[in-house]
Amino acid sequence: MSIFSWVGRALRSGSRGFSEYERLVLDAVAEHLPPGIAERFVRRVQAVNLVQRLDGGREVNCYAMQNGRAVLDSGTRVDASTGERILARFRIDGTPQASNAGEVWLVDGNLFSIEFRDATEHAESSQVTAIA
Repeated sequence: MSIFSWVGRALRSGSRGFSEYERLVLDAVAEHLPPGIAERFVRRVQAVNLVQRLDGGREVNCYAMQNGRAVLDSGTRVDASTGERILARFRIDGTPQASNAGEVWLVDGNLFSIEFRDATEHAESSQVTAIA
């Protein structure tokens, strides 16, 4: 199998949207952003149609796919940065199964991933009490 077919297969695997737990984090991040930036961030979250979870959900990669290709749309850029950078750090409070921490990452100004400290595959959003 060529590297191109492996990458193509990898990009097609995943789910179409975020889990409730991941949405809680993204909503909390949006609430803490300045209005114009928050609007673009929310548009990017809405544009994501492929979510890949790696390592038990510790790494959540977010793609807006069009015609089989990942697209980084200039209309959903949070800022003009290039390369990778951390947009936000967060802490999730709740029951032991729901408590966590992590970072939301941008690539070329677009939401690209959520990285959690602990696996999230068994985390329940109903057990979250606060996100800071």
